[in-house]
Amino acid sequence: MPLYHIMTLKDKLRNCLRDWYAKVASCLAHCRRDYQKYRWRNTYNRSEVTAPYQRSYIIYGYRESDLTVIECILSTLSFNNDCINVWLCFINCIYLTVRLVKHLHNVAFWYDGRAYPLMCYACGALCYFIALLLSHLLSATSEPARGRVMFLYRSSTTIFYVGLSIALYHFSRPAIFPYMQLYLYTTALLAMLSTTILNLSHYQRNINATWLRAIHLSTYFWMATISHVFLILRFTSCLPIDCNWLSLPLFTWQLVFFCIIVLAYILKFPEYYWPGTFDKLGHSRHWIYVFTLILIKFQLDALISDAIERIDITNLTVPTIFSTYFLMLVVFAYNAGLMRYHIKKESTKNVTGHNNLPYDDS
Repeated sequence: MPLYHIMTLKDKLRNCLRDWYAKVASCLAHCRRDYQKYRWRNTYNRSEVTAPYQRSYIIYGYRESDLTVIECILSTLSFNNDCINVWLCFINCIYLTVRLVKHLHNVAFWYDGRAYPLMCYACGALCYFIALLLSHLLSATSEPARGRVMFLYRSSTTIFYVGLSIALYHFSRPAIFPYMQLYLYTTALLAMLSTTILNLSHYQRNINATWLRAIHLSTYFWMATISHVFLILRFTSCLPIDCNWLSLPLFTWQLVFFCIIVLAYILKFPEYYWPGTFDKLGHSRHWIYVFTLILIKFQLDALISDAIERIDITNLTVPTIFSTYFLMLVVFAYNAGLMRYHIKKESTKNVTGHNNLPYDDS
């Protein structure tokens, strides 16, 4: 090739690279301007916020209120308390979706009725993490929008426990447990009662923060106890015919991480004992979401192991649409009706809340 053509090709390539670099630099500059516009620069100090946020272990740095959805999404580029929660919940959603798709493709009874409980568990877990993601992402919107998103989050918690109870009953119950209908109906009723208590107690302004937190903890505790009653029976009275030694260690690790999450939720470690440790150790809520991800991993692996290894026992009661999807639909419809009542009541009566602050469900 002649030298003239080589030089011409080099000039064209150089010009092309220069134009591409200019476009990339312009795009990055535009993104940086948006980031500087919506980052958390002007934060609140503890003296500027209302109770119960005037506590020594609460990290200052809340976003400004009344942001739009686009502004809330752009503000997640900054490094602060709530935005770390958003990214952790997003990672949990992606991880859970990938693991569910992988397991559901490997399960041999995909088209059988025995796959119904696993689908209920998947639906409940995804609803919980998606609602948790939205509650942190949209915590800087208007006060009515914040209340609705937190209502959705608390309702999704009970939906998750119902899906978990259905899966644990059909896959992980002891060999002799004849009370199928009684247990499933009781679980659904307790889930609807829990939704009512969790949501309506938040709007009783004569309840102080300590009692409100105690009500929420007790409600979560009885739902967790009811859904894990079969694991307790498996650990205490395990017969040779229904002991699956592949799943019991996984369930043991799940209970260990569950206890860690409860202790972190109650004790507020480490920020309660060493204020200002957020930059080094993180907030307790961040570690709770990390431990929740590990808990879900052990829980899902144990359910799949029981569904495959204990097939002779699980065949004794074949799941039906009425005992799985219908119960989930009833609880979901009740939560939707309660949320509609809450929105209608909110539109007629202005509910006072924590001004310009995201709701801390602790």
